[in-house]
Amino acid sequence: MEIFETSPLSDFRPVKGEGCWLWDDAGKRYLDLLGGTWCNVLGAGHPRFTKAVVAQAERLVHTGSGVVSDTVRDAANCLGSVLPGYLNRMTFLNTGSEAVEFAIKAARIATGRFEIIGFRLGYYGATGNALALSETGRGATYLNKGSEVPPIPAPTCYRCPLNKEYPSCEYACLTEWQTEAENYHERVAAFLFEPVQGRAVIVPPPGYLSALEKIADRWGSLMISEEVTTGTGRTGYWFGFQRDNLSPDILVLGKALGNGLPVAAVVGTSEVERKCAGRLVHVQSHQNDPFSGAIAAEVINIIRDEGLVERARELGAYFLDGLERIRSKFTGVRDARGLGLMAALELGGQNAEERGVVIQRRLRAEGIIVDFNRPVASFRFFPPYVVTESQLDLTLEALASGIRDTAEEPHG
Repeated sequence: MEIFETSPLSDFRPVKGEGCWLWDDAGKRYLDLLGGTWCNVLGAGHPRFTKAVVAQAERLVHTGSGVVSDTVRDAANCLGSVLPGYLNRMTFLNTGSEAVEFAIKAARIATGRFEIIGFRLGYYGATGNALALSETGRGATYLNKGSEVPPIPAPTCYRCPLNKEYPSCEYACLTEWQTEAENYHERVAAFLFEPVQGRAVIVPPPGYLSALEKIADRWGSLMISEEVTTGTGRTGYWFGFQRDNLSPDILVLGKALGNGLPVAAVVGTSEVERKCAGRLVHVQSHQNDPFSGAIAAEVINIIRDEGLVERARELGAYFLDGLERIRSKFTGVRDARGLGLMAALELGGQNAEERGVVIQRRLRAEGIIVDFNRPVASFRFFPPYVVTESQLDLTLEALASGIRDTAEEPHG
């Protein structure tokens, strides 16, 4: 039996892990700067997390649709303890994609409108509505049309399409888009935004998302903070929307919330719940399972007890400084950017994609796992929150060496 290949499959065969280290079936050790698919925020084999997994598995895993155990209620209160008080309605789900679908349905019902607006270069999940609104799925013939409203331009200040500079631009890209989309405003249910776009690690300039929130308020649209990647400490804030003091109507969580296990959540306001009462259909076999609740609560408690949100902020700044030194040193590097422990280094030049693949393979051979996203010619880094300065230094040294040694290679 072969694995159904829906995307390129790696030949990497990990068999065990500890912290940020993984070992393959030949005994070779690798430094994991991705945390799996950005999920393993506590690293591999965290003893307290492992103990919680075993304890809940022995106690109770599944209860079935419509059953909410005390474990789930306690977990909801635990999540609520790190959220603004007005976000006080939630449900645990399995994946970020499913949570985005839930949020889209809720927004449409609560507003009586249909259109959901996403961003250029945005990514919201692998399921139907989420993928259709994403850059990778927009226009795909096997999906329903995502939205008739033009997507919002990605806030790529480092290569502004209007040739302006922040802050004197006063968010001209957003103003120009608003003028184009104004005729749709009575049909827009919600703005779906990532506080930091994960596909290319694009960090909006300060105040940009606040300006978007003002448009949403004026149009009577909801704000859905899609934090499958940015939530639960990744950005150096508990939640990315806190960087700009936003007040989203719906929050979507995943990845970090389960530390590698399939746990996600949707959090909303009592007003959203009231407007959806009796109309929102989402009955899923593993919704609000006690196992998911126990895992989410333990992850939140470990992150809080070990000060990992602050650690992500401090180590993220340290790592970004190192990436910025590389950018300033090599002409073949276009940009360094990030927030907390999510960062990117973008290559430039005609052979950027080819060079990036070569460097990524070289780092893998040296035992360092990083991602290179060819469409945006960017290395991406999402290390566990337990990563150390010495491990980040090792990555920076290997990355700089790879860039230096491939800088003069001819195109192709």
